[in-house]
Amino acid sequence: MNSIQKMLVALVLVNLAGFAYGIFFYWQQLNEINPLLWIFVIDSPLYVFLIAIVFSLALFRIKNDLLNFVAGAGALKIGLWSMFAILIYNEFFLAPQNVAWYSVLFALHAGMVLEGLFLAGGRASKKIVFSALAWFLASDFFDYVIGTYPSALPQNAGKLLITSIFTLALSLFSIAVFYYASKKKTNLFAWSRELGELRKQVVS
Repeated sequence: MNSIQKMLVALVLVNLAGFAYGIFFYWQQLNEINPLLWIFVIDSPLYVFLIAIVFSLALFRIKNDLLNFVAGAGALKIGLWSMFAILIYNEFFLAPQNVAWYSVLFALHAGMVLEGLFLAGGRASKKIVFSALAWFLASDFFDYVIGTYPSALPQNAGKLLITSIFTLALSLFSIAVFYYASKKKTNLFAWSRELGELRKQVVS
């Protein structure tokens, strides 16, 4: 097993661990909601799982442009969303009894943003872009109209409205970033030879 394969295996395992913790985090909410809606509840776990699939496929030199686009843009969106949520609801998440753990989660979601950006710059047809946008908007609809947003958010109608608007903006922003990166063939990790080689095996 060469160094690239070792990195891919490590990334798969890290993301699967993140997925497992995410399911644990949402477990109570999942038990209280129709299983048909679970896909709209597990935002962070969903995208780290998709990224784990992306890296797993890369072990066999298989690339899927739609999967890469949705996984990467989704990780960018939800990573930024989670960091924003921790800050805007700081009276709870950064309260003395919670600050240590949610500071760790803040850092982990910053890592999720970086993983998302790692996948930026691959091929993206208009069909892929509009498919991803439709999925993101459907997810936003279910979160803030149907009510599948994380139940861990403290009850605050004003901040929830701000969060919902920010979420919609993030959907558009993440899609725009990935579309622009695809046109410019952007590679934010070209500064590293090893990361560059890894990216060649993952991104079209």
